[in-house]
Amino acid sequence: MKRDELTRLLQADAQNTPVPPSLRNAVLDAVQGKETPIMKKKISVAFAFALALVLICSVALAVANQAGILDFAGRYIGSYVPENAGDYVQSSGVVLENEVFTATIREQYYDGRVARLVMDFAPKDENVLFIGADNCGDDLWQDLISLNHGDMDQSDKRMIQDVLPEYKAAYQCGFISIPAENDRDLGGTGDYYLNPETGVLTVYDQTEFAENKESREITIRASAFPAAVKDGEFILDWENATRSEIVLPLTAVLPQTQTYESVEPVEFPSVGVRVDRLLIEVKPQEIFATIDCTVIDEEAYNKTEHGLWFEFIDPSSTETEAWKQQLSSGLTGSASVSTVTDGKFQQHETLGLKELYETYTLRAYDAWTKDRYETQTLVMKPVE
Repeated sequence: MKRDELTRLLQADAQNTPVPPSLRNAVLDAVQGKETPIMKKKISVAFAFALALVLICSVALAVANQAGILDFAGRYIGSYVPENAGDYVQSSGVVLENEVFTATIREQYYDGRVARLVMDFAPKDENVLFIGADNCGDDLWQDLISLNHGDMDQSDKRMIQDVLPEYKAAYQCGFISIPAENDRDLGGTGDYYLNPETGVLTVYDQTEFAENKESREITIRASAFPAAVKDGEFILDWENATRSEIVLPLTAVLPQTQTYESVEPVEFPSVGVRVDRLLIEVKPQEIFATIDCTVIDEEAYNKTEHGLWFEFIDPSSTETEAWKQQLSSGLTGSASVSTVTDGKFQQHETLGLKELYETYTLRAYDAWTKDRYETQTLVMKPVE
C-alpha cells in the first residue's frame, strides 16, 4: 500500500487527470515484472488504476494501542464500512516462533472469498527493531510508527536508516498467505504499524481467492530479514532470513452467500466489449462483483491499451465529477482484471454492503486517459 508510484497514480485518478505515460509504464512493468523478495503481494493492474484508492481515512487505534483488522481494512476513498463489521472479526491465538521473533495471529476474518489476518511480531531480544516488509531505509520513521497520516509528527524528518544505529539489531518482517496446491488466489494487499513503546510490529494481510469455499487451508510463512546501515547504505541480508511456517485452517464466518446474476448481456460499442454476465455475491462485510466480458471489436477495445474498466455508478447522482458518481466500494479496496481465454476477461471488485440493488448501471471508463463512455443497465435475478 505504501508505494510512491501507486500513490501518485491514484491521486491522479482522484483528481480526474490523465496518467502520465511514464507512470503508466511503471505500473505495467510492476504488474508484468518479477516479484522481489521484499514484495509481499504482486499488484494487479486494476489495483493500480481503479478502486484501491488512496489511504486517507483516520481510524482510531484499537484497545491498548493494538491495531486490528478494522484499523486497516476499509481505509480508502469511497469505501463503506458496515456498522456491524466487527461482529465477524474473530480472535485468534496461533503462534509462530523462532529465535528472532514470536509472531501471533491476533485477529482473523474469512468469508469464503477473502481472508484478513493481523499478526503481531514481537522481538525475542531487547533493543531490536522490526520494520515493515515494504520499508526502505529512506522511508520516514514517522510513517512506520503512525497508523494514520494525521498522527504523524510533521516536524520529525528522520528516515528509518537514521534510527537504525540506535538499535542492537534490526529486521524487516512480514508474512505471506500461501494457498493450497489445488487452490488459487487473485492477489492481495498488506500494511503494517510499529508501536514504538512496545516494539511490536503489527502486520496486516488481505488475500482474495479465486473461488468461494466454505473452508480451506492456507500456509502462513512469517519471515525476518536482517537489516543494517553500512557506509551510509541500507542493506538487507536476503541469505540469512529467519522463517517460520504453519498451516492455518479457515472457515467462513457465514456459510451461506446471497447470489444474484444479470438477466441478459449488454454491449458497449465504444470500447468494443460485451458484458456477458454480472455476478453479485453478498458477504458479511461487503459485496463481491464479478463481470464476465467478451471483446467484440478488437480495434475499439485496443484503443484503451488494456486500461478498460467498468464503473458501478449511481444513475441518480447529482455529482458533477464523474468519479464521485461511483457506488461505494467494499472493505477489500482492491480490484483486478484477469484474462480467461480467447478474447474473454473478468473484472473483479467489491462494493459497499449497502449497494445491493435490483439493477446496476455500468459505465465504460479508460483508466489511463480518464475518458468515460456509454452506460448500460443490467437487471438482476437471484441465483437458485
